[in-house]
Amino acid sequence: MTETNPELKTAEGGAWSTREMLQKGIAIGDLTRRRRRFQVAYWRDRFGGFHYPKWQFDRSMKVRPEVAEILALFRTHDTMRVLCWFVQPVTPGRKSLLDLIRTGRGGRAVAIVRQEEERNARMPPLSKAVIAKLDRCMKDLDDPTRYVIASAWSRKHVAYYHIEEG
Repeated sequence: MTETNPELKTAEGGAWSTREMLQKGIAIGDLTRRRRRFQVAYWRDRFGGFHYPKWQFDRSMKVRPEVAEILALFRTHDTMRVLCWFVQPVTPGRKSLLDLIRTGRGGRAVAIVRQEEERNARMPPLSKAVIAKLDRCMKDLDDPTRYVIASAWSRKHVAYYHIEEG
């Protein structure tokens, strides 16, 4: 999905490909392990290649501590969600998690995510009726002429999911 969201792809300096990470001395097995354990932010292109946003690394190519803590809290491979939370404004003052981390308020960034995840954990489980309705809606998505999925983050940033291209 990041293919259709170039703002996320290039945000905060862009991303390194797997090949570039290997050139920087990070082993392929280490990258795979980090992805599986939610220890690195990444996105996948339409050809299956992995890309690692530059903003998460310090000068020695270690994931910034606050970024690592937030990734552990999210514990998801939902790339869009993770990238959006880091680079899009999440505070009333229009600051992103990265803004907070860079200005020495990484603890505040972690607290915001922890609060969000605790709120999500308190959500009641979906009922069987709701799950059945969602299943029907998912089946309806097989008809790409009827649906467009859009997520508006702000007036200037809208993510579109092109169903035919996946």
